[in-house]
Amino acid sequence: MNETNNNSYYEQIEKYCLDLMDERERMYFENEMAGNPALREAVQEFQVLLLSVDHIQSRAFIHSTLDHIHSNSRSSSEALVNQLKLHVNRYWRTASVAASVAFVASMLTFLFARTVYKKDTQGQVQELKGEIISIKKGQNDLSKDRIK
Repeated sequence: MNETNNNSYYEQIEKYCLDLMDERERMYFENEMAGNPALREAVQEFQVLLLSVDHIQSRAFIHSTLDHIHSNSRSSSEALVNQLKLHVNRYWRTASVAASVAFVASMLTFLFARTVYKKDTQGQVQELKGEIISIKKGQNDLSKDRIK
């Protein structure tokens, strides 16, 4: 008889903690808890047990969710990396040839521009030399005219 009474208490405790009692049962049970410290302690222990089970379930859920997210991100990252490798391998030769052609073209342009610039400066130097010579002749002629 004591065992059935204990089972009844455990069922009532469970209903109370899981909020399955109607208002009248809840008031009756709370009045009974107020007068029975052993029942109050059993309810507190059951609440702690429920909280720890909820915590463990939440923790397991969080771990499984994070594992799922990590596996999805890894698989999508790996797919992206593999796709990039395919594109890099496919266009590597084309890109290297294009870079070589661009380098050669820029070097030829630089050399051509430098040659044209040198020709322009050499022409200017020759022109300036001619002007200097003519100025010197003019000054020499003036100084000869003054002396006379």
